[in-house]
Amino acid sequence: MVRPGHNRWPIQLAPRGYIGVGWTPATFLWWVEDGRLILAGDDGLLTCRLAERDDGVWEGRSLRSPAVMFRLLRHPCVEKAGCSQPLT
Repeated sequence: MVRPGHNRWPIQLAPRGYIGVGWTPATFLWWVEDGRLILAGDDGLLTCRLAERDDGVWEGRSLRSPAVMFRLLRHPCVEKAGCSQPLT
């Protein structure tokens, strides 16, 4: 996960809609709705909606204040079979 101009950290979209590695109180739950990746906090409030770009990067703005850009990048080893590295 990248917040351009701010920080970057790995996250793992774990089974059952939880974020495994890299969860924060604001990014604790995930699901797909209308083709968008939704991230929500442990309080159940939406954090951001990400849409996939043509290059495979997922991008969107925070729905919480302050409104910052979020990008979800595919980890390079995801292309390899059996890779268990988190997304970044």
